[in-house]
Amino acid sequence: MRASSQGTSAACFASIGSRSRKFGITQIGTHSAILFPLKGECHTTVSGTIAQTQWPAYTDGMLRKRLTPTGFIAPCLPSPVAAPPSGPGWLHEIKHDGFRLMVRRDGERVRAFTRNGHDWASRYPAITSAAAALRAHSFLIDGEAVVADAQGVASFDLLRNVAHAKQAFVWAFDLLELDGEDLRAKPLERRKAALQTLLKRALFGLALNDAASGDGPALFRQACAMGLEGIVSKRATSRYRSGRSPDWLKVKNAQSAAAQREAVEDWGRSR
Repeated sequence: MRASSQGTSAACFASIGSRSRKFGITQIGTHSAILFPLKGECHTTVSGTIAQTQWPAYTDGMLRKRLTPTGFIAPCLPSPVAAPPSGPGWLHEIKHDGFRLMVRRDGERVRAFTRNGHDWASRYPAITSAAAALRAHSFLIDGEAVVADAQGVASFDLLRNVAHAKQAFVWAFDLLELDGEDLRAKPLERRKAALQTLLKRALFGLALNDAASGDGPALFRQACAMGLEGIVSKRATSRYRSGRSPDWLKVKNAQSAAAQREAVEDWGRSR
């Protein structure tokens, strides 16, 4: 996608609220867990007798490797910084208060992976339907699942409420695969251009998270004035890499609901 000029960045950010209200937005946040016996006894009937077998003591890393679903790619994670970068070569996006969701389609099958690889497609009918309607045979979209309040701003409180699952949608910001082609080695600018084309007529459930070029600090101040969580700045020429990346930088608005919530949660864990 061709980056917006600094002069149009304000319109890019201001359009978030109007588009969110148009979509009629609101979402969930039920956390699921799968319990596995790490060690202990497994009883099995063998020839009429009870045999005792010790479970192997799996480490967390072994479990993750064992349970990684086919088609899942670990997401790229932005590195936290104190201030956003300035100067050319960067694209800046709004950081929405939601949770990471990677939407994968293979033929008629649609999955929505959390950052840990759990498939939550069945929880979000609008996201699943929008992905199924796109004109492509296969793709993997990276984005943030949100529910918006009346002002069009993502609300994690609404997201956590299962009653709002039908209003959940994804702000899509990257495209890792399209019709069998792995795009991760392509520059971010090219991946965004392909994503913009793919989502051109997308139904409610998937929306393009616009990026703006220009002065990072100025855009961050604008995001803070709108009460948003912050911004993520990405090198326009960067490849997609799983794990923490120095090419993706996040700056949070300390006065946002997200930052205040995280501060309370961190305080609670430290007690």
